[in-house]
Order: sequence, then C-alpha cells, then structure tokens
Amino acid sequence: MSFRKEKKYRLSSYEASVLKVRLISSGMKRLYHDRKIVSIYFDTYDYKSFYDSEEGSLPRKKIRVRYYPGEISIMNLEIKISSIEGRYKKTSTISDEDYFKLIKFGYVDNLYGKCIPTAQVTYSRSYYQILNGVRVTFDKDIIYKNYLNKINFREFEEVMEIKMPYETPDSVINKWLSIPESRFSKYARSIHSFKKNN
Repeated sequence: MSFRKEKKYRLSSYEASVLKVRLISSGMKRLYHDRKIVSIYFDTYDYKSFYDSEEGSLPRKKIRVRYYPGEISIMNLEIKISSIEGRYKKTSTISDEDYFKLIKFGYVDNLYGKCIPTAQVTYSRSYYQILNGVRVTFDKDIIYKNYLNKINFREFEEVMEIKMPYETPDSVINKWLSIPESRFSKYARSIHSFKKNN
C-alpha cells in the first residue's frame, strides 16, 4: 500500500492553457496521449460518501467504476480511501458481466453498506510529468450526469491535479507553481449540481 498526496487547482480554460504552456516551457513532459474518461460513482441512498467528503470525516471512501471510451474495453473498480494515515487507492479490473451486476445490484461496502450508481462524470484528461513520481493532469470538458434521471450538467471550470508520493515535500511543487491550491471533487460538484437543479 503506497500513500500519496494530491493537490488540485481550479482554473478557467484560459488559465489552464496559459499554465500548461508555461509548465511545458519549464520542462514538463507529456506522459500519454489525451483520453476521454468516464467514471460512475456509487453511494448510499442518503449520500453518506458525499457527506463524509464534505465534512472531512475519516475514514471515508469514494467508490467508482472507470473506463476509457474508444479504447480496448478495460473497466476498473476503484476505491479511493482517505484515512488518518493518508490517501490511497485500490484498483481491480472487472469484466463486462461484473460491470452490469454492479449497475443493476449495486456494490456492498464494508464501511457504507449497499451503494448504488448515483453520478456519471465524463471528461477529457491530458497527462504530464514534472519530475519522477510527480504527475500532472489537466481535466476539461467535464460533464455531470445524474444517474437516476439521466439529466446532464456542464462544468464551466477546469482542474489541474498534481499526484505525488506522500513523502514528497510541498516545496518541490511550490517551485513550479505560484497559484493557490483549491478543493475540486468532481463527484461532490456533480451532487451539488443535481441538488441545485432539483
């Protein structure tokens, strides 16, 4: 089990473009081709995972199925765990049959009990690396879909995420960035969108 740190930065489309150019000119390298990502989040009927995240409760989890449209069909069940010790993610590949069972019957978690699909989040991601072990992603064209009534909502901001080993000092990132860190949970923002437009 390896713990990691994540830092997120909310950006306008213009800010994201300018920042990407500046970081590339400073040595940031592309890791992979751009991808479209679909994540389906699972939660309890009363949104326990969502409220735990909003309140900063520990331990807490985010449960999702993730896949990449247009690529060889690989679906992963991902469980992101936040604990007193830090954050880590458990990932397991699932079959089409497993996927349809999860969508139909839900997922039974040892912390939350039965969780059902609540939100689908679709977006485009660009992958970069600043230093060994320090990955940077830019996410744009973010769409939130209410899994219960199938209504879509568009996100008007973009997000940059930095993921690095837990032991990496913040000063490493501060040399590259002068913008403030911010909170940006796609799942939380999807639920806020649903509640606001309910």
